Amino acid sequence: MKYSSLFFVSFLAFWLSGCDIEELKDKLEGEFVDYGSPLAENTSKPSDPARTLPPNPAGCPDWKKMPANNEIPESNKITESITLPAGCRYDRVSLLIENQSNLTLDCNGAELNGINKEFRQAVDVPYSEADEPLSIGIRIISHETRPSGNITIKNCKVKNYITGIAVLTILKPETHLDLKNKRNPETVENYLRDHSLKNIRIENTSVNYNHKNGIYIGRYITGLVIDKTSVKYTSGAGLYLESGSQRNTIKNSTFSENGHSRYNVSKRVRLRMLAKDTREGIAIDSSAQNTIQNNTFSKNAGGGIFVYKNCYEHYQLATELPRYQSADNNLITGNRFDNQKIGIWIASRQSKDLKSFECGTPRIATDKTKFGETIFIYEDFAKHNIVTLNNFINVTNGVIIEDNDNTINNNSFSGSAKFDVIAGTKYRTEKLSQPVNNTVITNNQFNSSSSAHINLSYNPSNTTIKDNIPETVNQ
Repeated sequence: MKYSSLFFVSFLAFWLSGCDIEELKDKLEGEFVDYGSPLAENTSKPSDPARTLPPNPAGCPDWKKMPANNEIPESNKITESITLPAGCRYDRVSLLIENQSNLTLDCNGAELNGINKEFRQAVDVPYSEADEPLSIGIRIISHETRPSGNITIKNCKVKNYITGIAVLTILKPETHLDLKNKRNPETVENYLRDHSLKNIRIENTSVNYNHKNGIYIGRYITGLVIDKTSVKYTSGAGLYLESGSQRNTIKNSTFSENGHSRYNVSKRVRLRMLAKDTREGIAIDSSAQNTIQNNTFSKNAGGGIFVYKNCYEHYQLATELPRYQSADNNLITGNRFDNQKIGIWIASRQSKDLKSFECGTPRIATDKTKFGETIFIYEDFAKHNIVTLNNFINVTNGVIIEDNDNTINNNSFSGSAKFDVIAGTKYRTEKLSQPVNNTVITNNQFNSSSSAHINLSYNPSNTTIKDNIPETVNQ
């Protein structure tokens, strides 16, 4: 957006009134650009010296700092189970577990830090090339030709990386090409789920202050469990479940104050995020049949859990693959959502402007914003998800549903709220004549400040609303 006329007005106002020009510019810009609230945190400055850690206690592994070529040293490759002594600390160290099975890494409270300072740098302050954060703290990798699994990571403190922990299956080039060219994708994806990493556990671990995702679960990973783990202060989504993954369990964990900024790798800097693009505690992106149970979601910038099918963004890049699986049949139960804009958003990309995403799926609508900008809308797919036995406290909008056949039952809503449940979607209804269908909203307890509690927008069809307390105007 161009601001030249705005800045002329602000200069004129300054000349006439004698007020502070920067203050006036900020006020005017705020009318047109809605940035997400910044995260309050301690930060380092580029001029701060690298911290000096005391020598590690006897018995701590001799893990090496990453070299300039970013190749993980042999000493940092974990090939057998290990329990560290108490008190180990490492700066600028990455670990790799590759093609291994039946292995446990017990950090015993050890700290892995992706930079050489205690705190990451502030938003809009770029790192030097020498000081930029390492890409991943702990990598768990298998190759399609070498299925592996039964790996446990526990009692680790992972902070200040781009991504804290990543679990990945590497595809053969010909398999990647088959998926890219849409050759028998269902058969190929089922095969890959059978040959991916299985039964990975991340337990009692903190993954904080990372620059992109806290934990990234790659394509086709199945049977993963995250238990008693905290993911906090991550710039992007706290946990990212990637396309094609299935039957993973996230339980007894905390996702707090994630999603406030975005990291630009090429410029080595965290950038402010537009409010509409702030991220969530857990992103369920074309991932299915997962269980999200007994977790706490608090103060995440975008919301608690967003469930969606990716529009095959940046499809022209050779590295990108289509999303064939919808975000279906996820169970979200027994969780607490407090003090954030949105608790759970099902089909969260259904009405979102995805123009900058360069999507490979068909566009269903274009529209204009009030400032005359063109937006692109793509259909989203997230069906048969169940949201049950959760508590929503001081959440602006508790649950939003923008696809069919989803169930919201036996939940409790309290504190301030605009709406507890919203069902309906604009563009799919108007452009495809396909309103949201078969939503079930039953046996919920509505104790929030919202007067309507349930908002049925754009005429959803076959909506079941019954046995909620108190009864709503829609019941």
